Amino acid sequence: MNVLILHPEGNLHYNPNLLGLIEMLGEAGHRVTYVTRRRPDIRQDGPAPARTTVLLLDNPHHDGRFVFTASGVSDFQQWAEHDLVIGVDRGIAEAASIARHFGIPHALISYEIFFQEETPAERKAPEIDACRDLSFAVAQDDLRARKLCLANRINPDLVLRIPVAGRGYRGSEPKPKRLHEQFSLHDGVRTALYAGSLADWTGASFLLESTHAWPEHWMLIVHERFGPSPANVELVRRLAHPERIRISPSGINDPVALSEFVASADLGIATYRPTYENEWVGRNIEHIGLASGKIASYLQHGVPVAANELGEITDWIRYYGAGTIFALDR
Repeated sequence: MNVLILHPEGNLHYNPNLLGLIEMLGEAGHRVTYVTRRRPDIRQDGPAPARTTVLLLDNPHHDGRFVFTASGVSDFQQWAEHDLVIGVDRGIAEAASIARHFGIPHALISYEIFFQEETPAERKAPEIDACRDLSFAVAQDDLRARKLCLANRINPDLVLRIPVAGRGYRGSEPKPKRLHEQFSLHDGVRTALYAGSLADWTGASFLLESTHAWPEHWMLIVHERFGPSPANVELVRRLAHPERIRISPSGINDPVALSEFVASADLGIATYRPTYENEWVGRNIEHIGLASGKIASYLQHGVPVAANELGEITDWIRYYGAGTIFALDR
């Protein structure tokens, strides 16, 4: 089977779940064409199976939609050999157009839920229309499946549950010392890794300010996906205790190095605080559940998690004793 996957965000190697799904399709003998917008700032080669082709486009619309040719003129004929079209998040609109043109099935993989009450109609209407004749959809847990069905008017019987997670367990013994070595920390220091954005919806100010009350033998390591921005460096300087925090100087494109980096932490921190400023950081964050990539990555590498109350994922953390849950005051 030939599968076409349209992914507007383009950060395949920073989405272990999507990368794993594409790898599994290739290993099962299917041919995958992965289409996204070109982003010079990140790694965008394909996964290991030779059956996967990556096509990078230079002409996305400002809202992330695609025009699927280099010239900017839609040419459906180039997709004629595919048997299934999968749209990731807002890629579903173009996926539906292609699928309907050729009379083939199309499906949605939802990592984000754009609620109708929070999303401008000109962006939400095409998404709803694209979902009216889906073959199937993917959400992460029961709550997100219900919310996705209401937001996009999808038949609940069509939704598969696949929690955000990479493939396999990657913890190791003895524990690697990557963080201690990179930041010249002595053996008695415990490391708490915060991987991700420092935007308001993450509760970053609470986390950074909390370092003033941390014990001397704990160090917060902040690692942003694509490296630190000047604004976030200044935020850290202004809010955090300078002797309790270190900033990772760059992103990590090598998956082996990234695994070693995460696995070497003593604790993984995940904080989410919806701000309702737009459709990305409102109810989509409020109902994060099993869609948290950073929590999945910590647990995959055997790192216990400290998180605020986040729904089903925090229920599982408590049930398995996989970390601790705290109150996020602001």
